Amino acid sequence: MTRVPTLASHTLMSIRLMNTQSKVYDLETQLSTKKKSQDYTGIASDTLRLINFENEANRTNTYITTNTVANTRLSAMNSAVSGARDSLITFRDDLSSFLSRDLTSMDDTEVSDFEDLQARAFNFMKDMEDYFDLKLDGEYVFAGGKSKTPPVDLGFDSLEEFQAVYDGNDILAPESRFAHMNNTVVTSTDTGNLTFATSRSYDNTDTGGVGFNAGTGDIIATNPGTFSSVKAGMTITVAGSATVNDGNYTVTGVSADGTTLSVNPPITTGAIGDPATVVTVNELGTISAASAGAFNLQSYNAAATGGVTFDTANGTITAATGGAFSNVEAGMMIRVGDSGTDNDGFYTVRSVSSDGRTLTLTPDLAADGAGGANATITVPAIQPGQITITGSDNNARTFTVSDISTDGTTLTVSPPPTAETIAAPSDATLSNVIYYKGGETSVEHRVSETRSIEFGINAKDGAVEKAFRAFGIVLQGMPTDATTGEVDGVELTRRLEQALSVVNDAIEHEVGNPSESNQDFGRLENQLASNQVVLNTAITNQKTYSSFLAVRASDMENADLTEVATRINDESNALQYSYAALSMVNQLSLLNYMN
Repeated sequence: MTRVPTLASHTLMSIRLMNTQSKVYDLETQLSTKKKSQDYTGIASDTLRLINFENEANRTNTYITTNTVANTRLSAMNSAVSGARDSLITFRDDLSSFLSRDLTSMDDTEVSDFEDLQARAFNFMKDMEDYFDLKLDGEYVFAGGKSKTPPVDLGFDSLEEFQAVYDGNDILAPESRFAHMNNTVVTSTDTGNLTFATSRSYDNTDTGGVGFNAGTGDIIATNPGTFSSVKAGMTITVAGSATVNDGNYTVTGVSADGTTLSVNPPITTGAIGDPATVVTVNELGTISAASAGAFNLQSYNAAATGGVTFDTANGTITAATGGAFSNVEAGMMIRVGDSGTDNDGFYTVRSVSSDGRTLTLTPDLAADGAGGANATITVPAIQPGQITITGSDNNARTFTVSDISTDGTTLTVSPPPTAETIAAPSDATLSNVIYYKGGETSVEHRVSETRSIEFGINAKDGAVEKAFRAFGIVLQGMPTDATTGEVDGVELTRRLEQALSVVNDAIEHEVGNPSESNQDFGRLENQLASNQVVLNTAITNQKTYSSFLAVRASDMENADLTEVATRINDESNALQYSYAALSMVNQLSLLNYMN
């Protein structure tokens, strides 16, 4: 053996050299990546804290992202609410200006100006529909929990379409929130069998007997309001009169009190029709329930009221029996039927006396005095206006209800339905159509782990509802005087003043007004602004916290580059010396030593 180093010493020196080389590589990696280690093993003592800091930072950054999105959503909502409020203020100013006139006797100029006001009001209403159908990131922000459904659907694309339903005489636009938002659903459990008829027939029970006036060519019913649902242009069939007047006619006009039909060809023989006379209207149909009172919520006949008295001066109906109307609430729509007076029709309850005997109504009553023995006051579940039917093979669509029978079993509707009978039990339902199609659930946003806020604003909000209701009161057809057939300026003034009161309350709620909700557009803007403050504060705090976490995590995982560079220099020098020493030792031998 001539070499001095042994295998063991060579191996040991090589291992130490490789360790030094590994240290240089690790330090070079730290210098290039600026990290102490490429995995958690290299910082074992700080691993748990670092992982906690990283998880906390991820959660905080997620909150920052979602809060920023929510803040953008709130900004868009605030812009929509502000735009709607501006439109409402302009509408209020136009309405107030028009009401400054004396409308007692409206001439052609005033009628034309009012029609212009209605045209502008319709545009304002459609603008508001657009504002509250705001869609962001594929979601409708005013739709509550049903964010994929447009929350506002008025169902009318023109003023003419609106007035085709709410003509202002037979069917009035709702004047209370209860009537406006009544989405009562009537099912087969309530109705029993449902029968749809393609035409509406008025027999002696409805008309009280029919007379024919050869002088005017008219058909006249005894009971007031019998033909209120009939419109000019409809075709009718007279049968069973025992006169030459049986036959088909086209309606050319309907008296304001709903008792007289002007027809073409004119009636030529004047006689009182046989009690069996039936007038069938071909453009109206009926939906009949087998169960009595199916379409009524409440019903009060003479046995319950002890008889009623009408007072036009105070606009009241008073029952003889104390507490008779205790279950009636302000805002409800009622129907007066079979009263034996000109007061039959639909009214909105403004208030109920403390003793439950007296209802104060709007619009005005037509006649003073006691109601007849058959006078009945009902609270309909299905109201005049639009209804939707589901669960029918042939009639699953929208109809306009113009009348509900006093016994609550029959709806007069247009267009005429398809003849059909649906046996109970079934999936058939009837429901009043309201403008709001969104959900009832409030949308909640989590600001942080410990705090949440509710957006809580949807298009069913009291302020929005009041705005749409005010528009409807103005947009309905003009009222006509039952005697003259001219525009009823007194009733029109009452309606416009009611609309002005409602729109004012929508803009800023009048404290102490119990007939309206306390919600207004000012409150909506304040709520949105308050939520934005919460989000902005949260975002600022979370960004600060995120920066703190980033600094602390950096301290644990980032290398000190100056220190690393110094250590690289030291280790590199050591590596060079190690290679030189190994080379020199490898050259040593006994022969060289002996020489």
